[in-house]
Amino acid sequence: MNPADNANEKKVKVKLLKDGHSHAGKPCAKGDTISVTEADAKWLANPKRGLIAPTKAGAAGGEA
Repeated sequence: MNPADNANEKKVKVKLLKDGHSHAGKPCAKGDTISVTEADAKWLANPKRGLIAPTKAGAAGGEA
């Protein structure tokens, strides 16, 4: 995906539930908070991945 494609998308902050993830080319640890697009947050929150906890409203985190 081209980063410019989602440069204008709304960002949300999410907390990682697992180690072994990288974000913007940097390794992240369990408990780290990262800023991602809403679409990326939905992908990360998929129960099959379990990388972040979804919220009750269906969004994955707060505004960035």
